[in-house]
Amino acid sequence: MIEHEVSELGYDLTFSTEVQEFGVTEARDLKPNGSNITVTEENKMEYIRLVCQMKMTGAIRKQLNAFLEGFYDIIPKRLIGIFNEQELELLISGLPNIDIDDLKANSEYHKYQPTSLQVKLETLLLLDQLEPYFIIFLTYHFRSNGSGVH
Repeated sequence: MIEHEVSELGYDLTFSTEVQEFGVTEARDLKPNGSNITVTEENKMEYIRLVCQMKMTGAIRKQLNAFLEGFYDIIPKRLIGIFNEQELELLISGLPNIDIDDLKANSEYHKYQPTSLQVKLETLLLLDQLEPYFIIFLTYHFRSNGSGVH
């Protein structure tokens, strides 16, 4: 639609769209009185934006609100802003289980050998009380240099 003229579509568009919820299809205005506003070349970008907004959030507004209500019961809305996405994931999912064999099999060593003292992470990971610190190290390592673990 962006690349074509509205007149090439062969039918008149208005600022309304059909939304299907629980097997029921209904027409919804994308803006007040939208079913009476014709889409033109001048306003088609607004129409596209509003359709995308409706499809991405408006069509699932009830479900999204129910999810957010439950989510905010766990983590109050006012506190969400203090966490980044990795920290939120850690809060929601908890600490991941670390597969030592998988870590060894998929590690690349630069300037070190698998037998180097600095690389012997498995010794630390076997001590359960140090595993959270390893996760925090990895999280902040990714955040600090953006290159990940090599």
